[in-house]
Amino acid sequence: TEYGRVEIELSEVKEKGSITEEENFEEQKSITITFVSPCVLLNQDGFSEPSLSCLERYLGNIWGNNSFKIENASMKRTTVENYLSIWRMKRPLKTALQAGSTIKICFNEDLPYEEIKKGLIRLEEQGIGERRGEGFGQVKINLATAEVYSEKEIKPYFKRPTGNPPKEVSNIFKSFLQTRLREELRFQAYQEADRFDSLPSSSLLGKLRLMLINSQDCQQFKVMLDELRNKAKEHLNNCRRKGGTLNSTLYEHIKNFNEKDAVESICRRNDSYERLAKIANFQVEQEKDFLLELWKMYFETLLKQLRKKEQSSRKEAHVND
Repeated sequence: TEYGRVEIELSEVKEKGSITEEENFEEQKSITITFVSPCVLLNQDGFSEPSLSCLERYLGNIWGNNSFKIENASMKRTTVENYLSIWRMKRPLKTALQAGSTIKICFNEDLPYEEIKKGLIRLEEQGIGERRGEGFGQVKINLATAEVYSEKEIKPYFKRPTGNPPKEVSNIFKSFLQTRLREELRFQAYQEADRFDSLPSSSLLGKLRLMLINSQDCQQFKVMLDELRNKAKEHLNNCRRKGGTLNSTLYEHIKNFNEKDAVESICRRNDSYERLAKIANFQVEQEKDFLLELWKMYFETLLKQLRKKEQSSRKEAHVND
């Protein structure tokens, strides 16, 4: 067998100095800030929220509010989770801005050039956001300057061994695939939570989560859902997905969600998952216990995030009043 084959290419190591100290920004009308590591941002309630409004608030702490304008932004979300040795357990999962996200900023004409450059140097040296000591929130200034980028195609060399892999190897592949599917579906739940508006009350969402915990399977949960009072069902039907048509209400989403279809959809979008499933002989329809685990994890995450979102919006409305 030849598992673990690698190719190594040695090249010259070039140190790139800080563009902020070398470049003159005085004549430039705008600059770009590119995140080279995930950036954790917290909203005013202390929850992780990788949004443009939160990023503006952090940048406002550097240059002052209303001293700049974000003209354009290309941002993606990701999740971060690491192990804290002193706790001997994982940190809570956080959503963050993905590395590679880029924003374009224009400064007000009355903002002194020295203040602009001082802030940019601080950004590049210290980063932005939370947990910077762990490497999060690192940025580069004017890293993305080309109008068009193209990806270099590299054809990988694969030489698969003949015959079936040993059972132990198949189990390792299967375990890895299951871990990745959990992460993908959990992230999908975070994205879905952001799409719903007109949220039910925090108490109703908490009741649904308690029903979920006490349910043996999805059918029992759906029966309990049907037994809710009409008023509660009305609130769930009023909670709609932005711009959605299929299963666009929270009630329909819970009733019609199919964890098997969700897993198959994830695998279809990622060829490596399909290949891994084939090597590990992973048959989705036969993994009943795993599918039940995914279903519970998905809706527990979704309901938890919806409840946080509802509480946050209620506090914000109370402050504005």
